[in-house]
Amino acid sequence: MYDDLFIGMTIYHKTGKTQAIITEIDHNNINIELSKEIACKKMLTLPITHFGEWIFFKEDDVELSSEILANKSEYLKYNNRKIIDAYRNNIEQKKKIEAEEKRKALELAKQQEIELQRQRKLEEELKLEIQSKENFVNMLKVNYQFEGFHHYTDFLNFLDIMKTGKLLSRNEAQKCGFIDAAEQSVIDRTSEKVKEYVRFYYKEKTPTIYDNEGIKVDNSLPHMPIPVLLLFNENIINHRNIAFTSGCGGSKYSQIKNNFQTAMNFDWKTVFNRGWIPSDEDSIMTLGYDSNKANVINKRNAEFLFNKEIDIKHIKKIIFRSPADKKHAILAFGEYELFEVDASKFNNHRNYLYDYDIVNNKDRYYISLIFHSGKRKYTHELKITYKDGFSETVDVIVPNKRIINKPITNSNSFYFDFIPVVDRIVNRIEYFMNGHLCALWEG
Repeated sequence: MYDDLFIGMTIYHKTGKTQAIITEIDHNNINIELSKEIACKKMLTLPITHFGEWIFFKEDDVELSSEILANKSEYLKYNNRKIIDAYRNNIEQKKKIEAEEKRKALELAKQQEIELQRQRKLEEELKLEIQSKENFVNMLKVNYQFEGFHHYTDFLNFLDIMKTGKLLSRNEAQKCGFIDAAEQSVIDRTSEKVKEYVRFYYKEKTPTIYDNEGIKVDNSLPHMPIPVLLLFNENIINHRNIAFTSGCGGSKYSQIKNNFQTAMNFDWKTVFNRGWIPSDEDSIMTLGYDSNKANVINKRNAEFLFNKEIDIKHIKKIIFRSPADKKHAILAFGEYELFEVDASKFNNHRNYLYDYDIVNNKDRYYISLIFHSGKRKYTHELKITYKDGFSETVDVIVPNKRIINKPITNSNSFYFDFIPVVDRIVNRIEYFMNGHLCALWEG
């Protein structure tokens, strides 16, 4: 007898989920009384093996498949053929699933081991590469006094770089607007690949910087009126997406290599060499130009390339050529430990404002302008902005009622007093040399 069946127990017939009461039970059959007729009958005698196929313990079980009922022990014990077959099929499926899960687990473990080995290999290669680059940098330091990667930019660009916190490649900078100090003919023949990189020199005072640096009398292009040197840490060489050029990145004679080992064989002695380059008169007579000199100039313009953009946190020094430029930077950003003045990092072959002083002395301003060399051929103007919004521009050279006591104590300096408009309060005084802002005072 089945211990989970008893007379008076409520079960359900499949047809219409009809409720029924057990009226009699023996080992092989079960008698039930239906709550409503099925095929004109209310009393049925059914084989006990009909549990799970025609009769069920719960109303909701009627809708369940044989596969689900086979997982219920209360149905399995009545030996319904469909339930038994489903049970066996479930076991087979379970075995298959377990086998597949085991296979997948083994495959995953294998893949994880392969990936782990790959990662270990990459880490070892990276360690070796970093060590090789460190040895390379140390070689440059010992043999050529390498200090870091040099990026020259105009002061106006420098202001934007500091505000955004990023130094951008040419292609990225063009999206934002910038002061372009490059020779257009060189840029026209420079590949798009190179333009995707931020470009650095290995040493100061390259031939390109010589051509561009300083305020030109005619403001002709290419032009970097007020140069600033951003000296970046040598550790940026460990970035993955970098490249090395054997000469100017815009020259067809330069190699551009992503492979560090290949770049190690560049002519670094010439890259770091500075000073006068002897001319080959025979070559000039034969070719019309000195091919050897052109080759040396190209190599001195060799570049280190860093993809797309670089954070200013990698800057180790911000170098100005004069106290005047540093004062301007301090007014913009406050005192900054990376700021320093070192004129030796620049060519200084064009005139510029070396230092200045603007002092408010009640009803007048004492102004001193000290230049690197003579003041000839340049324009010199003051722009005074008052707190009420009124502004005026005054020529320092041409006699003017605003400027008095203008003795020139030497050829490199201006010392004079400036008298503002009566009853107006000065908010800002700017000094422009050839139209370029070189000195600033704010009230």
